[in-house]
Amino acid sequence: MRLQFVLRRLIMLGPVVVGVTLVVFLLIHLAPGDPVVVMLGRNYNPEVAANLRHNLGLDRPLPVQYVLWLWRMAQGDLGTSLHTREPVAKLIVERAPTTLTLALGTMLVAILIGVPAGVVSATRQDTWFDNLCRLLAMLGVSMPVFWLGLLLIIAFAWKIPLFPPGGSLAQYGLKAMVLPSIALGASFAALITRMTRSSMLEVLRLDYVRTARAKGLAEAQVYYRHALKNSLIPLITVVGLQAGTILSGAVLTETIFALPGLGRLLTNSIGTRDFPLIQGCVLVTVLMFVLANLVVDLLYTFVDPRISYS
Repeated sequence: MRLQFVLRRLIMLGPVVVGVTLVVFLLIHLAPGDPVVVMLGRNYNPEVAANLRHNLGLDRPLPVQYVLWLWRMAQGDLGTSLHTREPVAKLIVERAPTTLTLALGTMLVAILIGVPAGVVSATRQDTWFDNLCRLLAMLGVSMPVFWLGLLLIIAFAWKIPLFPPGGSLAQYGLKAMVLPSIALGASFAALITRMTRSSMLEVLRLDYVRTARAKGLAEAQVYYRHALKNSLIPLITVVGLQAGTILSGAVLTETIFALPGLGRLLTNSIGTRDFPLIQGCVLVTVLMFVLANLVVDLLYTFVDPRISYS
């Protein structure tokens, strides 16, 4: 049954990809600006521009351009960058590891901070620790990523040079991902803290928790073996939904920390009106988001076996 569910979700991926890429295709072509003008710069000449536009296929009707791109994409060809003349797939493969590492680091920071803080906050309701966690969670949710990123660079890359202020994985290794992961994961950790606390408080009021306590189980067993496991369902849902937020936040984070990832590649391609590269970056981002939500759906059955996909 689980395999059938996965196959259905993968089949549904086709219309989602077509719909999203069509919207993006229309937006970037209807927006003001001409990539040929950007490519030629000061050497712009109407005759040269017309020839270049014809060679790139930009003089064809928009429906024809989109269908041709879709056909090539189905064959694994994402086209060629208008700006660098390199294959789009090659550029994405080179940048994807940085973005994936940043996303995983962000989720790791958020979960390692948010879940324990939320559990302790719920089990120590209305104490000084609970009030502190709620205050920090409120600050974390309202804190802009770029502001926190700049503070981290000043504090831990300049004043106390523990980590590099930016750079690539090849240059600094995983140390380059510490500050960006904290900057992007802070608001996510705050949200997880609030969700975990709320879900734990709701579960702790249920009858089976009172029964477990009446049987003489230790409080640690009640909290972590019974209450926490049953409070994970809404938390997993939030993690899946936040996958899109992490990917969109990566654009700003990679710019602040000068990380050579997909977010920065997308920003640069928008500035140069590089249509094939924009389409390729959006396609990969959509696939990441959909696959992340598929993994979340599959995790439901491991957390709660009562959930089925029939």
